[in-house]
Amino acid sequence: MSRELRVQFPDAIYHVTSRGNRRQDIVLDDVDRDTFFQRIGKVVEKYGWRMFAAALMTNHFHLFFQTPQPNLSRGMQFLLGGYAGWWNHRHQRSGHLFQGRFRGHLVEDESHFWTVSRYVHLNPVPVLVDRPEQWKWSSYAGYMDASRRLPWIDYGGLLGAWDGAWGGSDAAEGYRHYVESELDSPRRSPFEEALDGWILGTESFAERIRALVSPANSQPTAQLARRVAPLREEELVQTLCATLRIDPSILSVRGSRHSARALFAYLGHSYTDATLRQLAGRLGLSRPDSLPSQIRRVTQSPPHSELRRQLESVQKALNLDGLGR
Repeated sequence: MSRELRVQFPDAIYHVTSRGNRRQDIVLDDVDRDTFFQRIGKVVEKYGWRMFAAALMTNHFHLFFQTPQPNLSRGMQFLLGGYAGWWNHRHQRSGHLFQGRFRGHLVEDESHFWTVSRYVHLNPVPVLVDRPEQWKWSSYAGYMDASRRLPWIDYGGLLGAWDGAWGGSDAAEGYRHYVESELDSPRRSPFEEALDGWILGTESFAERIRALVSPANSQPTAQLARRVAPLREEELVQTLCATLRIDPSILSVRGSRHSARALFAYLGHSYTDATLRQLAGRLGLSRPDSLPSQIRRVTQSPPHSELRRQLESVQKALNLDGLGR
């Protein structure tokens, strides 16, 4: 049985699902379907998720992804709340579109990537289509045909999990055989093996997760807990500059290699609701696509570098310690 997901930590892997309230349809036509998929793409871009598989049904959906930063709740709120508001406005409805909080499973590592994604990709079969690649609102077709790929799906991340496992065939061909091997056989959910009904992995992994959610052991939870409300951009600027003892004007010096600019980009993207364009503007950048290079300065810096030390200091000042990569 899936459960409400509340455990958040860097690089956590989730399978998430949510149904319409009282099992009502959450999409009524192709405009709804396209908009929901576009919304997923915005979540991936805004929160940095690695989306491996997605399938939109009629009254529910399935997503399989990894969160490099512990922002599951914020991302799902952005997805479900934003779509529900748009849907109610478009269809002149009111009230809850989705049934309570999203639910799902926590997955240990990439050894489960193919089994979980196959489960997601076969969901439309045979209810909506005869074969998984026939369903437009699924990521599966992109694994079979590069011309049908979605820009927000991490195809390489999934295929690379078992790359070469099928002997001489390439990963995409091997994955196709793997998925289609269950088309004509009784389907079995990988989550039947989930420990406690929601943790897919080894017993040692489950023990670590149980410790995080145990009321008797609050320390690990406190270390991995994050703000429910988004961090305000101005609070980030003030705290960042105070911690590094710099003038805020340094942030907007275009072309500067000052570490504060990279830290602002990274923390602003991870913990605020500011768009890439807004964050780029603060740094004096004319184009939002310039921001990822600043973010990579942080994510690709060595663990014991001065930049990482500064990151930890700012996170601690913001009560975000323990969250950075």
